[in-house]
Amino acid sequence: MALKFSFGSIWNIVLGLTIAFVSAEPSIPFDFKNVEILTPDSHSSLQHKPFVSVIYYYKRELPRLRAFFKELDKSAEYLDIYGTKTGILDCSSDAASKVEECKASRVEYNVYSYRDGNSLLTLELETMFDVNSIMSNILQLILLHEVPIVQSRSDRQQIELKHKGKSDVIFSFHKAIGTYEHRVFMEVAYAYQDRYKFGLTTETKTTEGLKEADLVTATDDATVWVLYCRDADKDSDGCPSVRYRGKMDLPSLAVFLKALSLPRIFELPEHGTIPTCRNEKFHCVFLYYDRDTKDQVLEAAENLTFEIYGVAGIVVVDTEKIVFDEIHGFNGKTPSISVFLKEEDTPRFMTTEWSLDNIATFIQANLFDQQPVEGDREEGPLESKEMDAKQMEKTGYNFPSVEEVETQDDQVAEAVFQLSRDPMKLSLVPALTDKTFPATVEERDLLAVLFYLPFDSRSMAFLRAYGEASYSLEDKHASRSPLGRVNCYDWTDVCGQQNVSSYPTVRFFKKGQDPVDYKGALDTDAVVSVVKLMQQGSPMMLTTQTDAQKFVAGTLPENIIAYTNMSVLGLFEQAGPELSAFKDVAVSLQNTTVFAYVQGQLAKDIAEKLGQPVPAVLVFRHDDPYSDTKSLTTDLTVDSIRKLVLINRLPTLPELTADIFPLMYRQDKPFLILFCDKYEETETTKIKKTVADLALSGLFPGVFFTWMHARGSSIGATIFSEYTWSSVLPALSLVYHRTGKVYSKVEGEFTPESVQEWLSRAVNGQEEPTKVLPQGDWKPAARSYDFLGLSEFESKYGESLDHKPTLQAAEEFGAGFNSDGTEIEYEKGERVEQESQGSDSTDDEIRNELLELRSSRLYHQVPDRKESPIMSHDTQESQDIPASSAEESADDLHKESPKHTEL
Repeated sequence: MALKFSFGSIWNIVLGLTIAFVSAEPSIPFDFKNVEILTPDSHSSLQHKPFVSVIYYYKRELPRLRAFFKELDKSAEYLDIYGTKTGILDCSSDAASKVEECKASRVEYNVYSYRDGNSLLTLELETMFDVNSIMSNILQLILLHEVPIVQSRSDRQQIELKHKGKSDVIFSFHKAIGTYEHRVFMEVAYAYQDRYKFGLTTETKTTEGLKEADLVTATDDATVWVLYCRDADKDSDGCPSVRYRGKMDLPSLAVFLKALSLPRIFELPEHGTIPTCRNEKFHCVFLYYDRDTKDQVLEAAENLTFEIYGVAGIVVVDTEKIVFDEIHGFNGKTPSISVFLKEEDTPRFMTTEWSLDNIATFIQANLFDQQPVEGDREEGPLESKEMDAKQMEKTGYNFPSVEEVETQDDQVAEAVFQLSRDPMKLSLVPALTDKTFPATVEERDLLAVLFYLPFDSRSMAFLRAYGEASYSLEDKHASRSPLGRVNCYDWTDVCGQQNVSSYPTVRFFKKGQDPVDYKGALDTDAVVSVVKLMQQGSPMMLTTQTDAQKFVAGTLPENIIAYTNMSVLGLFEQAGPELSAFKDVAVSLQNTTVFAYVQGQLAKDIAEKLGQPVPAVLVFRHDDPYSDTKSLTTDLTVDSIRKLVLINRLPTLPELTADIFPLMYRQDKPFLILFCDKYEETETTKIKKTVADLALSGLFPGVFFTWMHARGSSIGATIFSEYTWSSVLPALSLVYHRTGKVYSKVEGEFTPESVQEWLSRAVNGQEEPTKVLPQGDWKPAARSYDFLGLSEFESKYGESLDHKPTLQAAEEFGAGFNSDGTEIEYEKGERVEQESQGSDSTDDEIRNELLELRSSRLYHQVPDRKESPIMSHDTQESQDIPASSAEESADDLHKESPKHTEL
């Protein structure tokens, strides 16, 4: 039977085959050279490798994604050197659609890391914008425990204490994680992690106490210190430190750490004829002595040890045993000192009189203030700044960088931006209009309305919390939500009629009462608490003794103790002005406290049991173990009852939190803060009782008494490190926020007598402040775009000068791309890219040396060392390391894990 095909049928077959072929092709819009394109099977295999693996899940094309792919492909080549494999899984393909990670929301906005089948840290795509940021973040991940990120001075001091007598510490400040300087520090730390302990911070206050730390500002790219803990006195507060003064690039920092291995003082001729510093091509400082000047020269050498160690070698010369040639310029006079720079042939001698001050000046001028010689200069971030300066001189324009401007300096705005991809839960919060707003207010017994602006970051932050609160308030027995919202950008007339002029504003509408604005915290729990309290009758009338007992215990209304820690009970013989005043106060404070009252004989019976007269107002706090019931039995007016309730809103010794800080701060009283360790229960309980008794004594009515947990990464630890130099707990600080004066008691006994005596002296001005907090200005953290200037610049110069890409191109495609999406091509010398530093031949040579050093330490100098979790399987087999070592290494990582913050 002959088969017949029409032209249309043939065309459909061809078209179907074409579509099938096209759909089989990968949809990832980039041709990778070093990144592995994963299948579901290879993806699972890579996750379970014993080394760190980095995986990106592609679902759709995003702005700047092509720029990220380019940088990721470059980084993969370097990461492979450190035993890290990089892959990308196309989640848009049918084969990968069932992979669990591909089903997760927002997966395409992050980069994921794994080891041994376990998920490690998740890195946001926005923080991985170039080779440096990718490399530094992944290296930080590989060395997560070896190089902890510490954010408080007390945590840094704990590292010093732990390593005294064991090893020196290399500590670094970085203005941000993911910079070129951070990458350099991590590459050096990888090589030297067995010889030194490393740590870093992004907070300048963490560096307080280190040498010349006051010279470091938050705008500095990076600063490195050497903390000499190995030979430090165990009884001293910290370790002697020296600030690294060289350039923050890989060759310079690697040479510096190599110099740290030199003998601290090389003696000629006892230690040889050629000083190690000259043999290794480092700077040298020579000090010359004879029999009469030996002691003072050796003393000067000891003083210089921690000043120049790692920068130059110290050589002391016995001129009676060794004679320098005349070419060196030594005139035979002792004592004498010279600086012998590595790039020069003769030393420079000090010509002034011998003294420690003159020596310091001479060293500073001839060693630390030296500029790089021509031809020995490394291209780096400074080069870019010089180019900007030249451009400004050439054109008169000085625009901020994209990185400088597009970094949020508003924490709320940044948080809103990060969460903007997650949809808000607003299904239970109806959007009200000019028609529905009046009707909804009229028909509801209680309605809370949020007035907001969609472009205001605080409005949007609270709107998210507001929506989450609606789910906590959902009542299966109620058909309508007690929450509503009005977009004041769309409905300006509604907000105008309500006289709403600040955003966000929450207003409560309750039948029979005037509208009340909410003044509390803008978070989910606070909104839920206020609504729950407003839904109660205020005040409630109790008719049985059982109900009164439950109210006093905090179990009536049901679960009310979850929303307020204070219950106020009124005892009245009959209706009258006292009861009327009590009701007025109850209505005005119903959003913070629960009120109830009893009348007649029941009031007398309860008063008799409580030992109180009638009438009386009683305040019961459910979270205050130090204070009894507070009562008011005379002058029961609105003002006096209100004052009683407000004074007792806080317990005798509250924990200082973000919720209660505004209540205390607005009263303009100093805070006495007890910093303690809540895990040391015996000691903490004892000192809390001492401070609470002092608060109850009434001797210091003008002081608020509080406490804070001050261990680990808590906010209390951060504040404690700001107020004191000590890390020893317990401690007391009296803080005057208006003047910035801080009085601290960090040592000695904490008996009731000693604490009272110290506090009396501090309050009366008989003590000197231990610290005065700096007065700061609330200014923008960085410059902003000058759009008029940009327009004028582009109209005058176009895009020819320095190949400036447009803002639109940078936003859509990433830095380094033209408006049409093509990559900008630069002529040699026109642009210095930071990633070029990583691929520079000098950097590669140094990097190979560091990796060889690391390998030799792992498997030759330290034969018993446990297996590194980041080395590949093949490398492990070649070194014949016992299998049990890997298990021990993994256990150790969990046992001793220094505190760190998320990247």
